[in-house]
This record gives sequence, C-alpha cells and structure tokens, in this order.
Amino acid sequence: MNLIRDEGNSQVNNLTDILSLETWTQYLSGLMAFSGNTSLINNFNWSEISSLTVGQYLNLIDLAENFLNTFDWGFLSAQLPVIRSLLAGNGLSTTQIDLAIGVLQDFINGDTSLITDGFNFIRQQFANVPLDTPLLDAIAGNFNPGNTPSAGADQLDGDAGGNFINAQAGNDTVNGAGGNDTLLGGDGNDSLNGGVGNDVAYGGSGQDTLIGGDGADLLGGGPDNDRIEGGGGNDLLFGAGGNDTVLGGDGDDVLGGAGGDDSLDGGNGNDGVWGSDGNDTLAGGAGADTLGGASGNDSLSGGADNDDIWGAAGDDTASGGIGDDLLGGSIGNDSLSGDEGNDEIWGAAGNDTLAGGDGNDQIGGGSDDDQISGGSGNDQLFGGSGNDQIFGGSGSDTIFGAAGADTINGGEGDDDIWGGPGGDQFAFSPGNDTVHFFAGADDVIDLTTTAQIISFTDLVDNHLTEVGGSAVISDGLGNSMTLVNVSLASLVADDFIF
Repeated sequence: MNLIRDEGNSQVNNLTDILSLETWTQYLSGLMAFSGNTSLINNFNWSEISSLTVGQYLNLIDLAENFLNTFDWGFLSAQLPVIRSLLAGNGLSTTQIDLAIGVLQDFINGDTSLITDGFNFIRQQFANVPLDTPLLDAIAGNFNPGNTPSAGADQLDGDAGGNFINAQAGNDTVNGAGGNDTLLGGDGNDSLNGGVGNDVAYGGSGQDTLIGGDGADLLGGGPDNDRIEGGGGNDLLFGAGGNDTVLGGDGDDVLGGAGGDDSLDGGNGNDGVWGSDGNDTLAGGAGADTLGGASGNDSLSGGADNDDIWGAAGDDTASGGIGDDLLGGSIGNDSLSGDEGNDEIWGAAGNDTLAGGDGNDQIGGGSDDDQISGGSGNDQLFGGSGNDQIFGGSGSDTIFGAAGADTINGGEGDDDIWGGPGGDQFAFSPGNDTVHFFAGADDVIDLTTTAQIISFTDLVDNHLTEVGGSAVISDGLGNSMTLVNVSLASLVADDFIF
C-alpha cells in the first residue's frame, strides 16, 4: 500500500497502484484542501483506488482526469466536506459539480452548478451518517448507470442532454433541463421538472409535484396526493392513487386520475380527460375535448369548443359550455347542461335533470323520471320511459313524451307535441301548439296556465272550435292548442284542469 501524507503545499502527479489514500489531520495545521495552491493531485488512475477517506478538515476537493471507476467518500466527523469540481477525462466532456463551492448537504447542484454531456446518472449519500459511512457512494456518469441516489433531501440538476436521474428516498428536487429526460423521485415529497424535451417522470410515494415543461411528456404520480403539470406539448399525465391535481396546459393532452377524488383540467388543446374511482372534477378547457367520469359522483365541464362528455356511473354533474357538445349520463341521477350551442344530451338510467340551454338541442331522458328543459332554440326533446317533466322553453320545439305519465309544456313558440302511452298532461302555453295522440280517457289539458279560460262552460262557449276534424282551443290572444283527430263531441269536463 502506498501512503501519502501532506503537511504543506505540494503537487503529486500520475499516481498509480494506490489502494488507499488518507489525509491524516494530526499532521496538519489549519485547513487543508486539494485545491488552489495548497495541494493539487493530478492524473490519478482511479481504477486502482479502492477507497478515499477524507478527514474532518478537508473542505475543498478537486478531482482530476482519468476518473473511471465508482469510489467511496467517507468522513471522520459530522462536518460535511464540499465538492468543488470533478473533471472527467478520456475524451469525455468536462463535468462540473458545484463550481461555486456549494455544501454537499445542500446538494451537489446549486443554482450555479452544471452537469454537462456525458454525465447522465447520479448516486449519493449524505447528511449525518455514522463514522466511516460512505458519504457519496458514486458519482458515476456514464461509468456506472446502475446506481441510484440514497435517502436524503436531494437536489439534482441535469443538462441539455438526455438525463436519467433516480433520486430515491427523501424530499427531492430534480430538474432535467433540456433533452429527453427520465426522472424518478422515489419515496418522499418530490419536485420533478423535466424542462424542455420529451420527458418521463414518476414521483413514487409521497406528495409530489411533477412538471413536464415543453415537449411531449409522460408524467405519473404515485399513491399519494400529487400535482402534475404537463406544460406545452402533447402530454400523457396520470395521477394514480390519492387526490391528485392534473393540469394539461397547452397541447393535445391525455389526463387520467385513478383512485381518489381527482381534479383534472386539460387546458388548451383537444384533450382527453378521464377520471376513475372517486368523486372527480374534470375540465376540458379550450379545445374539442373528451371527458369521462367513470364511477363516483363527478363534475365535468367541457369549456369552449365542441366537447364529448360522459358521466358514467354515479350522480354526475356535467356542463358542455360554449360549442356543439355531446353529453351522456349513465347509471345514477345526473344533471347535464348543454349551455350554448346545438347540443345532444342523453340521460340514460336514473332520475336525470337535462337542460339544453341556448341553441337547437336534442335531449333524451331515457328510463326513470326525468326533468327535461330545452331552453331557447328549436329543440327536440324525448322523455323516454318514466314519468317525465318536459319543458320546451322558447322556440318551436318537437316534444315526445313516450311511455309514462308525462307532464309537457311546450313553452313559447309553435310546438309539436306527442304524448304516447300513459296518462299525460299537456299545458296550454304561448304560441300555436299541436298535440298528437291525445286520449281523453287518460290524458288531460292543463288550462291553469291561461287566465282567459275559467271553466268548462266558458271553454265550450267561447274558446273551443273544430277545424278539419280536430279540436282547437284558443285564448283570444292569438295562442292556440290543436288536438289532432279529436272531435268536440268526445271532449268532457274531466279532460281539462281549470
């Protein structure tokens, strides 16, 4: 074994066949360092070195060329050394670690640090380790990509190339910078930022923050409550377990929750936003988006443009926003609103509340007892099975009650109304309405909506005529209701509500 003792200013060149290098602090006066004009070691053949133990007064270290193998740092007290620079030789680009002399406990890379091309992996240990425990197990670069950083609150900064950084346990901060990076947070509350490039980042356990930056990124949270931001580019963003916040940003993104009550917002672009188990909040933002709620009582909002929105199981609330939207419920008592635009809305199973809003809408209630409102515009409204309440709103609407005891009010405008099987109730409303399949034995006309007709006698004497085999009710103010193929003689007082 070759032993080197340094008691003053010296320079040692081209050392080889070294098994152990130690600095013996009992021979030193003041602070000793391998840097500046104090001591400098050049051109080590590190392949022959098995360990390097640094004494308690070693504060600055320069490592020279031909660094080929992984080596161990240790220290003899609780004081942490400082790494100033590392030069990687053999044709590799120079790699600098904290040229501004940052404390290792604060991490290898501070605001002024740089890891250049050829250095794509980091492993480290630090902070309050016992006597002779390795402080830095490997700074391996391209030499030893199998290593991973150890436990601790780490900060890792990549470079413009494609970096692979595994921070392992601890509350870590990892910045990929430019290039197509892979960032792994491990256990702990981590912050991973891919920067420019097509990045892959996984937070692992803990409450993590993942930011993709510009580029087509793949970001995945872990089992806890994570925040995931795609940034620019067409991103794939997934929350996993926990109550996650997922933001697509610019680009055509795909967002997915999982277990937990998630909040997902596609942002700009034509996004796919999918919840899962839990009561999720989904927003499409600008662009033609597709939203799916899955199980749970979800809230879905399409935003601007033409969106497809599906609530699935649970009592869901969905709004289409501006644009010609398609909204669908499923099992559960859903509340679906098309808002502005020519929308299609389908409630399916459950007691649903369906509203078209502005525009010429198509709305279907499906099974069970639904409340359907067309809003403004010339709407087509379908009650389906169940005892439905259907209101046409303003515009010339077409309304189908279908099966069940339905309550139908055409609202303002000239409406075409079809009752169907069951005891239906038709409300006299402003406009000139036409009612098909009125069956006197089961159906009834509600005249409480007009103050002009006060009794059956008043109706027959002043407001009821027959035109072409169909009874016509008029209020004298220009509003009428025609009962197709219903004669005056077939009508009795029980067919009306006054």
